[in-house]
Amino acid sequence: MAASKPGIESRIPSYIVRLVGLAINAGVPLAALYAILSGAGWWSVFLVPAFFLIAVPLIDLVVGERCFEAREQEEDRVFDLFLYVQVPFHFLVYVGAVYAAVTVDLPLWARIVAVVGFGLVNGQCTLIGHEFAHKTGKLKRLSAQVSLAVVGMGHFMLEHVRGHHIHVATPEDCASARLGESIYAFALRDMVGEIAGGNAHEAQRLRKNGKSAFSAQNRILQSYALTLATAAILVVAFGWAVLPWIVLHHVSAWFTLTLFTYIEHYGLLRAEMPNGRREPVQRVHTWNTDAMVSNMLLLNVQRHSDHHAKPMKPYQSLRDEDDGPRLPSGYFGMIVLALIPPLWRLVMDTRAVEAVGGNSARLHIVGPPSRRILRLLSHSGVGAFER
Repeated sequence: MAASKPGIESRIPSYIVRLVGLAINAGVPLAALYAILSGAGWWSVFLVPAFFLIAVPLIDLVVGERCFEAREQEEDRVFDLFLYVQVPFHFLVYVGAVYAAVTVDLPLWARIVAVVGFGLVNGQCTLIGHEFAHKTGKLKRLSAQVSLAVVGMGHFMLEHVRGHHIHVATPEDCASARLGESIYAFALRDMVGEIAGGNAHEAQRLRKNGKSAFSAQNRILQSYALTLATAAILVVAFGWAVLPWIVLHHVSAWFTLTLFTYIEHYGLLRAEMPNGRREPVQRVHTWNTDAMVSNMLLLNVQRHSDHHAKPMKPYQSLRDEDDGPRLPSGYFGMIVLALIPPLWRLVMDTRAVEAVGGNSARLHIVGPPSRRILRLLSHSGVGAFER
């Protein structure tokens, strides 16, 4: 169990916490974009990745876990307003990124680094879309579609709600990473599965209503249409040279979401019950952390067990469940580990085995386990691998 964390909600109002997160998410990429466009030099393309992948993990490490929770503010619509305000900033960063890529006098590698970095930040559009997708009402649904359209991921919300939340931590879920699986292998499986699953769920919904999967009521196609319309306007404004940069931006944002997804359930499995069904989703099926700065920036998605227990619960009211599997760092620090598979496995495979008490029936392994996994299980003192 993690050590108790100081609760500082009473000393720092929840609105201020969210405003700081919004200011960082908008201010850092816009400042970097200004530096690039003003001709600051090649070093400016590293501002975004350096801040989010080096500075934020280091601050999380120094500050530790802190709990900002707006427990009594579940119905407070101001927190929704923060999300509505954040989306235009991401759109501005997207447009500025691809514009810079075709206009600035920088080497090709530097422009690639810049666009990938801005795609990393704009991956947060998926978190905003995720928040809205779990709510009811036409405005929330439309907001989810618009948020996801910024990064071309209109398919995400349907597969997430109707697929992932049902099959999480099972072999049937494309968004649950297996023990020993690298982020790169997982990304291929997850990205294809998300697209196929989302479109299948939407086609099924439309057929039940007596409509074609390609009708104007297809919510995925509506979001895709907005993505394509935006891309077309950018091509008209900046020329065909902007097109590959648009694709790179969107792929980078997709990959960022995939990194978050990879982290959330890595190696954890819902055991099979005697009746052949999977056990209900519990805290032991999700990795959590309450790293302070990462939580401020990522809408508390790191309190993932509470989200799966209560999917409709607003992000500001999510609580940390500190008696489940714990990550050694916030999501941004874990991204750095994930990008280096040997380092990730060195840190996380041992933690996964420990998190399930050495019970191989609760480890998400497909096919024969590697020698290293067998060695970790034997060292746990529980016994041989079982299925």
